[in-house]
Amino acid sequence: MSFEDRLAEFRRQLISEAIYSRLPGKNEETLAMISLYRFGSSNARLEAKRWLQKVMEGVVK
Repeated sequence: MSFEDRLAEFRRQLISEAIYSRLPGKNEETLAMISLYRFGSSNARLEAKRWLQKVMEGVVK
């Protein structure tokens, strides 16, 4: 499964509240990083991808 496919599924689960963080603002921060990955410059996309991979690994495990 590609990163984009995993990210789309992760976003769907985050929005549907199947997964969530109890830390204030963490869900919003994650959604903002997804937007940055999708629409940001190449450097911003790279940093967002690294951040999102770490978050997704921590949630999925």
